[in-house]
Formats: sequence, C-alpha cells, structure tokens
Amino acid sequence: MEQEEEVISSENHGVDRFAKFVILNSMSITATVINDTIRLPEGTHLEDGTQVIVLTQPIERKSFAERYKKFIGSVNTGLGDLAENHDHYLHGTPKKTKP
Repeated sequence: MEQEEEVISSENHGVDRFAKFVILNSMSITATVINDTIRLPEGTHLEDGTQVIVLTQPIERKSFAERYKKFIGSVNTGLGDLAENHDHYLHGTPKKTKP
C-alpha cells in the first residue's frame, strides 16, 4: 500500500504546526513592488517555477502636513487675508468681509 504524502495546511493541522513547517522549509526575502512587479534585491535569484508566498507590510505614510511642515509659513505672499479669502485669490469669488 502506497503511503499518502502528508499535506500540511493551517486548516487540518492548526496554525502552529503550519507556521513551523513554513519557517523550517523556506527563506525570507524582503522585496519591493514597482508597477505591479516584485523586484528582488540585487544578487538574489530564485529558480524559475519557485512558488512564493507574499506577505505585505503596510507602508508608513506621513500626512501632507508632516511631509511639508518645513515649508509651512515660509512664503510671505503679502496677503494678510489669504487664508480667509483663498477662494477669491484662486477662483475670483467675492472677498469675504470681516463683520
């Protein structure tokens, strides 16, 4: 009688055993995605047909204000009411008057 090859998956053996199998039978490579293509680090080669598991990491993104905070307030437009009347200066709407 032929012995069936054991298939280890998280569904039939629990996550711990599956994770141990993956760790012992794989390697870790940090790559970058550029235009939907996974770019391996220079000097890294995987044989054609190698199956891979892709785990993504969230990209830490700074807000617009965080990225440009060094420029905030650095330009003097000479327009003391620019914040209040930006629509006037951008689109030509009537200026807001102070009560």
